[in-house]
Amino acid sequence: MPPKKPSPAKGPSKAPAKTTVASKAPAKTGSVPAKQGATAAKAPAATPKKEPEPAPKPVVVTDVPFKQVDAMVVYDKEGTVKATGKWAIVMDENSLIGRFLRHRDVNMLTAPDNADMQPEVIRKALLGSVKYGKPFVIDMMETDMYEFLVERFDEILPGLFEMVIDKSIIKDESYMKIVKDSDGPEFHSKYDYNIDDFSFLIITSCMAPKETILRKMYPVKVVN
Repeated sequence: MPPKKPSPAKGPSKAPAKTTVASKAPAKTGSVPAKQGATAAKAPAATPKKEPEPAPKPVVVTDVPFKQVDAMVVYDKEGTVKATGKWAIVMDENSLIGRFLRHRDVNMLTAPDNADMQPEVIRKALLGSVKYGKPFVIDMMETDMYEFLVERFDEILPGLFEMVIDKSIIKDESYMKIVKDSDGPEFHSKYDYNIDDFSFLIITSCMAPKETILRKMYPVKVVN
């Protein structure tokens, strides 16, 4: 038998190729950044604290001797009342000033007297005082009749009592608003009024009128 051919020698075996598995990048921790354009939530605005309102100033009452009321208050010879920018309210426990003024050149009405509180009577007394430059006096006697007076004056012209109190009745010829066609010709010329000498005065024997009227006026207490 022929001899077997020797088997060819095997070459060196190739090393197996290494395979490298790429390790995954570690997951990032933390919050995901906000996308551009996203608006961050706004914190609620703080509510401003409301400042407490200042306490009103106390009402100051000026003592005036009875013998000086006529000069210092009714006719205001020294300009004390005028300097306050208000009209005076006189508190007289003994009701002497009311009796005294009935003998003076003033237009005076008594609030508790129904006849005096008729709208036409009030209108003529007020208009005459502005026309001739006289004190216009209302005696409330022992009762605080502020609201009553407001109602009565409003029957003539809405807001009339406040116009008298704040002096707007003698500004911009406002007094002409209460002139009627039936009034004499002397009342129809707005330039023929002695407004510089006009004054308004409330007198009362009530020693504690409501604060509302005291703040609107210049409070005076008659002392002996």
